[in-house]
Amino acid sequence: HGATRKFFIFNYANNTHMEFKDIVKELRLEKGLTQNELAKKLNFSMSVINKWENGKKNPSVDSLKILAKYFDVTIDYLLGMER
Repeated sequence: HGATRKFFIFNYANNTHMEFKDIVKELRLEKGLTQNELAKKLNFSMSVINKWENGKKNPSVDSLKILAKYFDVTIDYLLGMER
């Protein structure tokens, strides 16, 4: 135990991987929000947003549902399972 499971999105066009941390950061920046602003809008702590974006913590299923609804993407997209 102790190993952190990572979520990946695979980009077939240029053969690169994007992790959940990069996906959530990209979605946040597309909305022009700071970590603090996103945290306030979704009722999360800024600390948890920061940990997600730094790859130190993965989201819970409930958090994934909230993120997917807010960003209008699927949970599969957030987890990197959708191309």
